[in-house]
Amino acid sequence: MSVVMNRKLVRDAIVAGMTPALTVAQLVVGHQKANLGGQWPAVMVFTAGGQRPQVTDRGIRSEFHYVAQLWVLYYSKDGLWTEAQAEDTLDALERQLTEWLAENQISELWTTLAFNGRSMVSIRTDTGESYLVEEIPIKAEVYQ
Repeated sequence: MSVVMNRKLVRDAIVAGMTPALTVAQLVVGHQKANLGGQWPAVMVFTAGGQRPQVTDRGIRSEFHYVAQLWVLYYSKDGLWTEAQAEDTLDALERQLTEWLAENQISELWTTLAFNGRSMVSIRTDTGESYLVEEIPIKAEVYQ
C-alpha cells in the first residue's frame, strides 16, 4: 500500500509557491490568523476539508479542499487609503493568485490544482479596522 498524502504537506507547498508570486501581499500564511497586526494585503490559505475514497492496493485519488482568503484594508479613517484603492488592490491580488494557479496546476504533490467554485467578497472587522475579504475555494487532487 502507498503512503497516504498529508493535507498539511500540500497546503505548505501551495503557500511556499504563492509567497514569492503574490507580490501585492505583505503576508502569505498557511493558516487562519486571529489578528493581522497591521499586515495587509494578506493571504491566508487554510484547510477546508477533504474527500478520501476507500484505500485500495492500487492507491487512492483524494481531494483536499482549501480556502485562500485575501484581506485588504477597506479604508483608513485619515483618508489616506480609500475604498477604491482597496477594490483595486483586491483585484490585483486575485489576478496574481490566478496567474500562479494557472502556472502550477500540476506538481510533484498534486495531479490537479484548481479553483473550486465561486469566490465571495465581504467586509469584515479585525481589531477595529474594516477589511475587504475575498474567499476563494481551491481543490487539490492527489494520487497516492
